[in-house]
Amino acid sequence: MRSVEKFKALRREAEPKMLSFKDRANWTPAQARAQFRQNFFPSVQTGGIAAAFTQVSVHFVPSAAAKHFSEFCRLNKTPCPIVYQSQPGEVTASPIAADTDIRTDQTAYGMFENGVCVKTVPDLLDVPFDDFVTFYLGCSHSFELALTAAGLPVRHQQVNRAVPSYKTKIPCLPAGPFWANVVASMRPMPWDLVQRAVEATAVLEQVHGAPIHIGHPCWIGVKDLLHPEYDDEPNIQEGDVCLFWGCGTTAQEALANAKLPFLVSLSPTANCCNFITDLNNEDFNKMQAPKNGFLQPRVIFISEKLVFGSLISDKALEQIQELVKLVKQDSLSVDKRTEQVQSLAKAAMRLSHASAVAIVTLNEVSSIEGLSVLSIIKAVMATESKQISLLVAEDKCSEWTNAIDCCAALKQHSVLSTMEGFKLEGAHPDKYTTLLGFDRKGGLWVECAVELIAEVDASHVTITADCTWPGEVVAAAMYTLNCCPVHSRYLRRGLGEHKPLEQGDFLITPDELTTLMSTFEVGFKTEKLENLLKKTNALSANSKACFSQ
Repeated sequence: MRSVEKFKALRREAEPKMLSFKDRANWTPAQARAQFRQNFFPSVQTGGIAAAFTQVSVHFVPSAAAKHFSEFCRLNKTPCPIVYQSQPGEVTASPIAADTDIRTDQTAYGMFENGVCVKTVPDLLDVPFDDFVTFYLGCSHSFELALTAAGLPVRHQQVNRAVPSYKTKIPCLPAGPFWANVVASMRPMPWDLVQRAVEATAVLEQVHGAPIHIGHPCWIGVKDLLHPEYDDEPNIQEGDVCLFWGCGTTAQEALANAKLPFLVSLSPTANCCNFITDLNNEDFNKMQAPKNGFLQPRVIFISEKLVFGSLISDKALEQIQELVKLVKQDSLSVDKRTEQVQSLAKAAMRLSHASAVAIVTLNEVSSIEGLSVLSIIKAVMATESKQISLLVAEDKCSEWTNAIDCCAALKQHSVLSTMEGFKLEGAHPDKYTTLLGFDRKGGLWVECAVELIAEVDASHVTITADCTWPGEVVAAAMYTLNCCPVHSRYLRRGLGEHKPLEQGDFLITPDELTTLMSTFEVGFKTEKLENLLKKTNALSANSKACFSQ
């Protein structure tokens, strides 16, 4: 114990005097760490300190559990990106900071026993350290300068608060004893600046990257926006959209859930007390360029009454534009063409995000419209994660059952029911529900059920879809989304890996079409449908290739 006290005394003698906290944004990282080492600013939040330099949240894990925790971070990279992982007992972090001792160079540390934070301390010099592995995880404080540099408001800084963070209902991928739901930080942004905020952060993957959710908090299970579980209440202005980013506090939740006998992590009472590295944000971000950085993200709002924005890449929109050309006039103006591309993308994205889909048709299977229904059913079923109801007239139930049985990919699922008893009001706002309908001419429209509920009266529903599309074209657009790394990351909320399914999982093949047409007496000339199917399959064959550089 005497040696520890002597060490503390020597460090105090060697360190400079207290700096002005008003000038904290201009401190060097070494100055900031020296101030914390002296305990001049106990438990102070580090947001805005040494503003041009990368901050990391730090977690100390017993070496016996370090392999599993490292795997947890790898599987859940967006909320828990590893910037540096130490060797057991290593108190320095030379790749990211010179002349440092991680036991003293933060403003606070949370000491956990069996999953409970029992104490918040200013240093760890009294903790035997030989058996601990230190994890340095990227922190969103490091991209706030990028937002400011892009001319974007950082609302919590405007009122001198810490960024609010929320427990969501998005489950992380578990590893060993480590599991958690994602914790997300939230920064509100004016509607017309959302695109720029996404662009500014998408390239910063080592500090959480692009948002994992854009829109109403209920979609990700956040029930009380004004009272976050971590840090200060939000500063939301009229017209703002909520943007949620993965947060390193997710790691603290996972560590607590593991209920290890002892570990050190963020303190719940001092959650934003991070370690400040010597890595300049701009240089660090250039060194850590994302694998798919050549793809530019684009924001498309697929629900506006209960706001839900999604992401797609510029390359995916180019692919969808080629699909539009298959079925729409070439002589349209640029604005009209752009509108149609957005419409098809929106239809496919609504289906991509939907956890429940109701498909409504009055058509017979043997019609061109009926075969189009089967095309979309196959695409919707591809991920095997959606609840699907095919709603048909009672007198057509038998033939639709036979049609589904003809397709091996479809008959594994029970999806058929009649329209009797179906109520649109059954859609749940915390569950993205989509209504898909076919008109008598074969056009397909896709709506978010929440949008439609607002239009329901006793007699009718007003459909607000911009355009109608053949089912084969929507299915091909869904396959494009499946191949797009930008959309895949957003759909997965940044968890796991991008593993696109094969084209045959989404699209009706020519052989399947032949089987269907030979089973049913089709009452139309098939050349047009066969030609469309061939063209959509040919275009889709290039989807994977266009997303690799």
